Amino acid sequence: MKILPAYLIGPGALLLLLLGIGCSKRAQESSSAQSASDSAKPTTIEQTASEEDKKCEEYLKSAEIMEAQDWLQRYPKSLFSSHNLNPDNPNGTPLAPIVTRLKNAGAERVVIRYGTLGKGHVLIGVIVALPVDQAARQKVFAIEPELSQLCEQRSSTDHGQKYLYYSME
Repeated sequence: MKILPAYLIGPGALLLLLLGIGCSKRAQESSSAQSASDSAKPTTIEQTASEEDKKCEEYLKSAEIMEAQDWLQRYPKSLFSSHNLNPDNPNGTPLAPIVTRLKNAGAERVVIRYGTLGKGHVLIGVIVALPVDQAARQKVFAIEPELSQLCEQRSSTDHGQKYLYYSME
């Protein structure tokens, strides 16, 4: 192992320190400028919901989606979530009852977003197309906290969005 003399380490270390401070200062300035421009554009819950709707619309254009009923026929023992909320059911919650509850509540569509792993498919997410009818929306949103808990994601409330998305990633 080679040990460098102190007089060679000192100037190099000083140079690195000065560069680090300069970069840090620029990052802070750019960060404060960014936060000032962000505060000029207020983000509302409705805007966030609109952005989520756009993501769901893109997902729905993908070739790797399937209606939940079709998924259930193809993969009858598919799980909605691998998260274990029930110690008596260590494999997760079956998807079929959740799809049935959503459809009975008035969801227009329940769509599975999947990925390919080898020769099989892996569930990536569930997209719920929300009904326009206010009474039906209330029924779907009454179920929503349970679904969010299964996916370990924050619960959603109704902000006029078109879709709910539950990620398994």
